[in-house]
Amino acid sequence: MSKEWLDFWPNSQQFVLNRAILDHCAVILKEVLVDWGPKPFRCLDVWQKDSRFKEFVSLSWSSYKVGGRGIFVFKEKLKKLKSNLKGWNKEVFGNVNQACVEIQKRLDELDAQDDEDGLDEVEREERKSLFAKLTVSKSK
Repeated sequence: MSKEWLDFWPNSQQFVLNRAILDHCAVILKEVLVDWGPKPFRCLDVWQKDSRFKEFVSLSWSSYKVGGRGIFVFKEKLKKLKSNLKGWNKEVFGNVNQACVEIQKRLDELDAQDDEDGLDEVEREERKSLFAKLTVSKSK
């Protein structure tokens, strides 16, 4: 970012993301005052692989009693389903996000150590193992 950039985009900020699985850090420039509204509804791939998922969604959806026009009913049912799915996800799969955060934190520590003093063979193997775990966790 430069002075000219900030003059043209005064509400922008630069964010450096964790490396995650890549061997470099992504940099994001974004407008910080933009309100895009509520977060979108998300459906994790791992849910659809679980045999209980479709029944859970079907039973939950049919249990919601919401009156009004079609699109309003749809929106309100999605809100309720989103909330129920959060609980179901934690109950069935545990806190996958927390596991990813802990793995990423350890990878960041190893990266910092690698930058300063380098890693020994045991630490390199640990980093390799953590990368594999992070990849599996993120695909859930």
